Formats: sequence, structure tokens, C-alpha cells
Amino acid sequence: MAIIDADELTAGTRLESRVCIVGAGPVGISLSLRLAELGISSLLLESGGREPEDDTQGLAAGRMRTANTDLGPDLELSTMRVRMLGGSTNHWGGASRPFSEVDFEPNAWRGGHGWPILRSDALEFVDAAASFLRLDPARWGVSDWYADAPPVEDPNLEEQVFQVLPMPAGSAYHEDLERSERVELVLHTNATRVRLDESGTRVTELELKTLAGADLSAMAAVYVLAAGGVETPRLLLASRDDVSAGVGNSSGLVGRYFADHPALRPLPLVPGPRAAKPEAISVAPAFEVTKVLTLTEGAQRRLELPGAHLSFAEFGPPAVPDPEIAGGVEALANLGSPDPYELRWVVIAFETIPNAESRVTLSDERDPLGEPRAFVDWQLSDDDEGVMQRTIELFARHLARAGIGRLRAQPHRGSWREQVDVSSHHMGTMRMGTSASDSVVDTNLRLHDIENLYAAGSSVFPSFADVNPTLNAIALCYRLAEHLRREVTT
Repeated sequence: MAIIDADELTAGTRLESRVCIVGAGPVGISLSLRLAELGISSLLLESGGREPEDDTQGLAAGRMRTANTDLGPDLELSTMRVRMLGGSTNHWGGASRPFSEVDFEPNAWRGGHGWPILRSDALEFVDAAASFLRLDPARWGVSDWYADAPPVEDPNLEEQVFQVLPMPAGSAYHEDLERSERVELVLHTNATRVRLDESGTRVTELELKTLAGADLSAMAAVYVLAAGGVETPRLLLASRDDVSAGVGNSSGLVGRYFADHPALRPLPLVPGPRAAKPEAISVAPAFEVTKVLTLTEGAQRRLELPGAHLSFAEFGPPAVPDPEIAGGVEALANLGSPDPYELRWVVIAFETIPNAESRVTLSDERDPLGEPRAFVDWQLSDDDEGVMQRTIELFARHLARAGIGRLRAQPHRGSWREQVDVSSHHMGTMRMGTSASDSVVDTNLRLHDIENLYAAGSSVFPSFADVNPTLNAIALCYRLAEHLRREVTT
């Protein structure tokens, strides 16, 4: 239909379509293009433009508190998300893999939190999602890429592959959006309020603002919030004109259960006789495949451990040799005093246990549009700490037995959760479930409280696996597109 710059619209302009989608990251773009294939027109709203802009990026500012004080008293949220066409695909690594069966199960060691739909339902469209990301949907096995890979001689561990595609969705799909007769993309427009009818059960419009000062609005039969795990709850919590607790928040769960994938990086490894260079296959010119070491599904159930994976970092000395690290490795490995330049490095990423106290709220600070900024309190529990310790010990024992190297299996100081880094995978704040008492959206991603309002993206995940979320989030949004096809055409 068109690509429009909201800065060129007259104040008071009302935009209309059958479906209105907030956020033109990979989820919003894939949903709009999928709806177009199904014959449904959509309005796709994006805060930024086609290139990075300091003023627009400043709207993403906010604070995030973590247990790792070495990262600073609070992290800056604007470093974790990109406000422009394509969203955070403009600075991501693009590692992708489908969720496993165990990731959907409500196991006790996950606090009883599972998915209200089966893996087969959630990932019905994972092949289409992989194709959207220009990955190979038929080759997720290690042997598909590494024909000579030896088996892992540990019943608790196995190797898996990630297909890695650093693909900015905005540039990759700009021409598709421009050619589409059913997608109207509006740049430089910011949703600031969700307005409801008198009953409080239907959205009547979205209030929009531009940094240039224009007030606009959007009207549709159906609205989908695909602005991410922080911005989506921020918008709903700030929409208090028609309901004091915020839209869709009757149970007080909007913004709760925030999750990221805590990552320990880099952990030092004293190489053993069988240490090998990290393997990665370049699939020119499109993407790369890399192996990781993971817990098997059986081990997760048997040992009651959430998911985790270990990857080998690139070789080479640290920028500044750390004698404390070298000393810590010496104590573990008992191999004499290792030269810091001879150390190798691993990264371990973990699934966290869903935690209602980990949440997104509104701060007292205001952005240039006059809207409250987000504050994220990311809380890792004692149970998360225990999971990290047990998992690291599993990995360390395997690496030592296999002759790959000796890994420091105890925190250098404090606790593991005080040393984790963020992965910027913002999940869980609009969690999916069957009841408004324990979730925000239903199994079709519609808000329990609101008849025509949906959420899409990793914010709806009720548990998180250890896998990067984008591929699986797009698979879910393709499922949503099928549901919307029935909703808006009946």
C-alpha cells in the first residue's frame, strides 16, 4: 500500500485498517506480511525510521536493575533495543533454533510453569518462520552440518546447532513492505495510549504522537502489540485513562514474570590435550551454523534442571590479562600457573525459573513525549543460583573427562547470579495462559480482558528455554495470523 512518514502527516490524522500492529521489528514485519498473504490489510506502526536516529532511540531509555553490580547500579535499556525499522535485528547475532518438547512441559523444577499449548501447536509454522529468517528449515540436527562429529560421551549432554543469521529484518524486507498492496507502514509514530470503550472490554483507538509534536490516532477492528517485552507492558501500564490499573491488567500481571537469559561470559578454560578450535560452518553467502553443548531433554527431566547451553568463544588473549582469573583457574585445574594468554573461553547461557517478582513497572522519569519510562527489576532467585551451579558442574566434569580442558566450576567471588551478563532477550511480561488469574493473554494471544487486543513476540512466553526467542516468536505470530484470518473475515 504505502510507506508513510508520520512527520509528514497533518496533526489529527486518523489512520485506519482492519488490523493495527504496533512495532515493526521481526515479529511485526512477519505478521503484517503473513496477513497480507492471507488477504488481510494491516497498519504497521514504527517508532523509528529506516536508519538509526538519536532522538528516536532516546525514547527507549529506561533503567534495568540486575544482581550484577559490576555492570553498574542500573543498566540502560536503550542499549538493548533499537527503535528503527527491523527493530533489534539491526544489532543482533541472530542465533536460531526451535524449542524442544521439554521446553513446553510444566515441570516442578520450573515452578510448575508450562505452556498451555503443545509444542506441535506453538511451532506449527516454525518452518515458515525459518524461511522468513532465510534459514534452512530442514536442517536442525548436528549431523546435517557436521558429518564427522563424534558423539558426546556423557548421557546428560549432547550437541545441538544454532543457525546464525545477522539479518536486519527492516532492510531485508523493506522492498516486500514497499510492494505490498495490503501493508501500510507508518514510520516515526509512537503509540502512547490504548483507549477503551465504555464497557472497558474493547479498544476503540490508539493515541499516537510524533517527536515533532503531532497528535495522531489509529483505528482498527483488531490491534496487536508487538513492541517487545518491555515496551508492550509499558504502553499498557501507562494507559490509565479508562482503567486505573492499566489496560488488560485486572490480575496485576502485566509486566510481571520478566525474564532474560543470564549468560556467564567469558568463563576461563585451561585447554586440555583434546581442546579444539570452535567449529562454525559458513553457509555462504547467507548464514552461519555453530555447535553448542546442551543438556539432553532426558537429563533436564531426570536431574530437574532447566535448559542451558555452552559455546566456545573465539580464541585469542583477553584484551587485558587478568591475573586473578589466572589464579582462580590455577586453583581449580592444578596445572601450574597458566599464562592468561593461553586461556580459552566459554560462554554459558541459562533458562531462568519464572518469577512474578521480576517485572517491568513505570518509573517517575518521563520521555520527550511526556510518557513514563520503564523500570525493569530483573530478579534471579536462589533456585536460579542453584541451577547455575549444578549445570556448570555438569559441563565442567564433561570437559575435563573429555580432555577438552578445565573450567572454573565455582564463582570467582560472590555468587554466579552476581556475575551474569544480560542477553537482551526480553520475555514473559505478557505471559500466555488459560485464565486471567495467572496470565495476560490466552492461547490465541488475545488479552483476557480485552476482546480485540492481542500481544505477539517473546513477551507472551510463559517459560523460556535457553534458546534465543525470535524464531519461535515468529512461529507463534504466524499461528496468530491464522487466528486473525478467522476473526476479521467472519
